[in-house]
Amino acid sequence: MTSVGYPPAFHIVFYLLETFGAYGQSAAGDVGLYLHPMAVAAWTGMLATALNLIPGGQLDGGHLIYALDPRAHRRITLLVIVLMAPLALFFWSGWLVWLIALRFMMRHPPVENQQPLPADRRRLAVAAAVIFLLSFTPMPLAGGSLLGLVREILARS
Repeated sequence: MTSVGYPPAFHIVFYLLETFGAYGQSAAGDVGLYLHPMAVAAWTGMLATALNLIPGGQLDGGHLIYALDPRAHRRITLLVIVLMAPLALFFWSGWLVWLIALRFMMRHPPVENQQPLPADRRRLAVAAAVIFLLSFTPMPLAGGSLLGLVREILARS
């Protein structure tokens, strides 16, 4: 069975459950938490949300960056692409797919009559950034880094 990486929102919930005693210890003394299928669905939804809110390209996170500062969009997208390389190398090889996808959808389509965002819309953009940070995990699926795959291939030969 593949283990999954939990986003910060799950760690917060786990901490609260542990702190307030919502789950207990077995006779052996180890603590276990088994996810209900609804929690697995929540994990899947949070992963999809985090992927969509990646701040670059034509993803929703990229649209937010473009709305906040069109001139910074390209630089931030390039930064995200560069940051995905070590994520793929050390955590999850799937980031390589996202790196390539972002490279191909890097340009944001032009927007006519673009006005600066009012303060309430800027607050919504900050809220979206917080949601991204709470739902993002560098290793959604364990054991799939590029470095790990290379080590496995070398060990077999």
